[in-house]
Amino acid sequence: MPSVFHLRLLPYVVAVFSVAASAWAAPMAFHVNEDKRDEVTFTSDAPVEKIIGKASRTRGTAIIQNLADIARGKVVAKFEVDLDSIDTGNGLRNRHMREQYLETAKFPRASLTLEKIERVQTITQTPTGKVARDVSGLQPGVATRVTAVGTFEIHGVKRTIRLIDLDITYLPESEKTKTVRPGSLLRIVGSFGMRLSDYDIRRPQLMLLRVSDEVTVAFDVTAGTEVPIAKPLITCDDCDDSK
Repeated sequence: MPSVFHLRLLPYVVAVFSVAASAWAAPMAFHVNEDKRDEVTFTSDAPVEKIIGKASRTRGTAIIQNLADIARGKVVAKFEVDLDSIDTGNGLRNRHMREQYLETAKFPRASLTLEKIERVQTITQTPTGKVARDVSGLQPGVATRVTAVGTFEIHGVKRTIRLIDLDITYLPESEKTKTVRPGSLLRIVGSFGMRLSDYDIRRPQLMLLRVSDEVTVAFDVTAGTEVPIAKPLITCDDCDDSK
């Protein structure tokens, strides 16, 4: 039987848990703002040459309506890459890429927009192999596999894509996270494939064996709730289900 002391504490305990639950369910915005530690790469693996271009300037915002239930709650995110910041390790090749292929003077940025979450899973390694388990949301410190639908835009062409290789990890603010980014963190790791021809990006005949039509876009970025950004790419209005 609970003591009188414990019964007196009960309202305070309930209040604490209620505050924590409401904070967990509140929308949270995470930002990326041209941190060189973030990695976005474009890889072309052609018959003659493998080329990896690394972008050094990436901006973005991810807004999650309810961290504990991203399977049903609204999640919107948009990230932009400054294509002039891509470095392939060769100055002449960089110039050709910007001027002849990507035409960055006309189309300076590529963007990835996340629009819909289809499935949320945790992946556990067991003695017999990996086991996937469906979950509803993010748990602190747990890498969560997400299947999502979005759009990718480059060279003035926008196409719908499906992301099946997307891992998201939520890290509440702590002394350790402060050494990485200010505020609570959201690490987003994934990749997807694209065809240059689908985006009207032409390869000169002499480059067909050196530049593949199929390119892999990979990213590993960490967004923070307190990362300063002058103008977020999206706002909380974008995650309002009533609109």
